[in-house]
Amino acid sequence: MSVKRDDVDQLRDFVQQHCISFGDFTLASGASSSYYYNGKLATLHPPTARIIGEILVDIVVGSGAEAVGGPAVGAIPIACAIGEASLTRDRILPIFIVRMEQKQHGL
Repeated sequence: MSVKRDDVDQLRDFVQQHCISFGDFTLASGASSSYYYNGKLATLHPPTARIIGEILVDIVVGSGAEAVGGPAVGAIPIACAIGEASLTRDRILPIFIVRMEQKQHGL
């Protein structure tokens, strides 16, 4: 599946309506901001996650990557979306997760 202009418009509209808030915010760094962006609202929403995966999969495959992933928690839904989109490219990209701390049990 390729990304259509309507998909990009849908993603943009979702981000504008749900991911960006304006007001007075104190960031984790302690700095102040007049806006706040929460991209997880888009990456965890199945319709927009699908679009994100479709937008990024060709870039990832084109780079020669053999897998896709990143640090828990934020990268997980993006990696899953790209992995899912890779199925339509005749190339399976396994997904990996980088833990912040070593597991204390299991394998």
